[in-house]
Amino acid sequence: KGSGNVFFNVNDGDFAIEFSNVGVKSVSALDAVSISPIPTKQNLKISVPESLGKVQVDIRNMLAQSLYSKVIQGNASIQVQDWPRGFYQVILKKDSEASVSKKIILE
Repeated sequence: KGSGNVFFNVNDGDFAIEFSNVGVKSVSALDAVSISPIPTKQNLKISVPESLGKVQVDIRNMLAQSLYSKVIQGNASIQVQDWPRGFYQVILKKDSEASVSKKIILE
């Protein structure tokens, strides 16, 4: 037997391993913001519920380069047909509340 190893004798009686997911689920009013269609080719529609008011929207590529940054209220349509195909990150922020990140795909 090797040095520093741990051995368990599982032959005596019942043996079971139980596990559960551990974590904190983020619950934010910003989760109610709708982004569609995903995937998209030309226009990205962002819908902010009236109850949220103004929301800061930042869209970044996977190199964290900002391609779009604007405060929107209500509905907005963003022209993305000239952007390279790939994955992008939409970061939503409201005042001092924690930001919410969503992924989009451009075809």
